Amino acid sequence: MGIANGIRLGLCSVLLLLAGCGLDGTGPGGSGGSSDLLGGGGIGGSGDGGGTAAIQMTLVGRQAPGIDALDVTVEGIDLHRNAQSSSDPDGWVLLTDEVRTYDILQLIDGQMAILADMPFEPGAYDKIRIRFNAATITVWYGVVYDMQLVGGGQSIVIPLSDLIVEDGQVTEVGLDFDPVQSVKLLGNGSFQLNPELNLVDYDLYGALWGRVRPLGIGARVAAYRAVNGKLVAVAEVRDDGTYLIPRLRSVDEAGNPILYNIEATADGYRSQAYTDVQVFPGEENGGYDFSLNWDPSDDSEEDTSGSSESGLGQWGHPHGGGGSGVDHGSHQG
Repeated sequence: MGIANGIRLGLCSVLLLLAGCGLDGTGPGGSGGSSDLLGGGGIGGSGDGGGTAAIQMTLVGRQAPGIDALDVTVEGIDLHRNAQSSSDPDGWVLLTDEVRTYDILQLIDGQMAILADMPFEPGAYDKIRIRFNAATITVWYGVVYDMQLVGGGQSIVIPLSDLIVEDGQVTEVGLDFDPVQSVKLLGNGSFQLNPELNLVDYDLYGALWGRVRPLGIGARVAAYRAVNGKLVAVAEVRDDGTYLIPRLRSVDEAGNPILYNIEATADGYRSQAYTDVQVFPGEENGGYDFSLNWDPSDDSEEDTSGSSESGLGQWGHPHGGGGSGVDHGSHQG
């Protein structure tokens, strides 16, 4: 799990942001003006004044092609003190035990849900624990499946670094719920939820966007780590041919640039890719356009069976789910 560092102290509450907002504005499909490419949040805060420390925790998700809905139920959230006290011998302090259900795929393009908004104890904290007790997934054609949770419930612990909560100050923490990495299709056809939450510093993140032609072919664009081929993010191509991949980390923990391979795929078309693409933090890294060519050797027809595996087979595959490999006209980033 990638952990970003950095704390900014401010006023009134401790804001724990689970990932950022979506992208709209000057990028593809936007309406002009300033665009929030990286999704707001991260670690930080703002304001001045005094008063009791508080926490406002919000939740934001990502796109996941092949999934119509991912409803997760949170039954509690806790913070862990880095120095135990007599009032909390195990170090964990309850933030909220209110049970709520959230559709992760609705929390994109600027939409977010509030997980908690309440006063909280000042102190130094080194972990967040989020407790899940149920989840369902809706795949193509509206088929809904109950998801398996290990032991009937699941707790995710996210390490923090130098999180200091003080009276009259704000501390913002960003977490990214990644549905693509969180859903596992088991051999018996059922689904398992393994929540993937990443702590991020949006000062280190950028976004990629571009266009895919021809229109209306059900194309998607995926980003892979160039060093190991690991799938990082998937974006569906919009009706106007644009796509956007938000929140890509620009450097690793040692400060070295992270390079990505960006690939566009569609059933019946040759895939194309840009290799060794560098993302610059805080910027719209645009112009990564694709023109996919029909593949006459691919005589497969679109799957209309309603199978739960539709649109899921590309997860973890180094070349996505469509096309016949990287086109010979691949681009260099």
